[in-house]
Amino acid sequence: MRNVSFKLANPGIISIPLGFIGAIVGTLVSSKKSDEKKYTEIVVKANTGIGRV
Repeated sequence: MRNVSFKLANPGIISIPLGFIGAIVGTLVSSKKSDEKKYTEIVVKANTGIGRV
C-alpha cells in the first residue's frame, strides 16, 4: 500500500477548488485586449445583424 500524507474519503474536496483556482489564474494571465474587441464585435453582430454576409 502507498504511504499517503492525508487520507481523504473524497479527494474532490481538494481537487475541485484547485481546478477552479487554476482556471481563474489561467484566465487572468492569458487575457488579451483584442479578445474584448472581438467579443464586442460579435455582440453587435448578434443583436443588430450588421456585418452579415
